[in-house]
Amino acid sequence: MKMKIKSSNTLDAAQTLINNQLNTASIHCSYYSVLQYMKYILAHVKDNPIPYEQQNEIGKDSHEYLIQELTNRIQKPRERKNISEKIRDLKQKRVSADYLDVTYNNEEAIECKQQAEGLKTNFKTNFGNI
Repeated sequence: MKMKIKSSNTLDAAQTLINNQLNTASIHCSYYSVLQYMKYILAHVKDNPIPYEQQNEIGKDSHEYLIQELTNRIQKPRERKNISEKIRDLKQKRVSADYLDVTYNNEEAIECKQQAEGLKTNFKTNFGNI
């Protein structure tokens, strides 16, 4: 349950950063809120859960592993593709925000936070409110 709460707190942190005009930093929190929620779902799904310890052993490509594991469990191909693309888009923005000389404005930061909220809603639709 801690990872689910951490995910919620991280999204709250994104909003706090946006409120304080720290838009680029908020992108990081929006993405990691989604990643934390994915980890929570994978650890708690009914069929073939992946314990946190195993998730953490993956190493360098851990984010891609988590994306693939989660989206492969979504039944509808179109939904699977849509969610996968949205996660990867948010991930790309997070990488740009963290490592490139890129600045995001308020509108873009809000859009990323809304994208994170939408993904979490899609996860609940596909996996239930675990």
